[in-house]
Amino acid sequence: TPTLLAALSTIERHGPMTPGTLAAHEQVEKPTITRLLAALEQRALVERTPDPLDRRIAWIQVTPEGRKLLQRTRRRKDEYLARRIKG
Repeated sequence: TPTLLAALSTIERHGPMTPGTLAAHEQVEKPTITRLLAALEQRALVERTPDPLDRRIAWIQVTPEGRKLLQRTRRRKDEYLARRIKG
C-alpha cells in the first residue's frame, strides 16, 4: 500500500531508526506504526534489531528485499513519468 511504501522509504532514507522516530517522521501515533511495522515485518521488508545497550529499544532497518521493492517501485514511477513527458 502507499502507506507501507512511505514508511519503508522513510526507514531507508533516514537509516536505522526506532519505531517512535518513525512515528514522528510519518506524523502518526505509535499504535499505527506498530501495525505498519508488523505488516512490513510479515513481508520481510524490514527487520528489528535489539539495541545492544538497552534491550527495551528496537532498531528498524530495511532488508535487502525491502530495498529491491523500493527500487522496483521507483523504476516503475520513473518509467511512467518518462512516458507522460514524451506525451
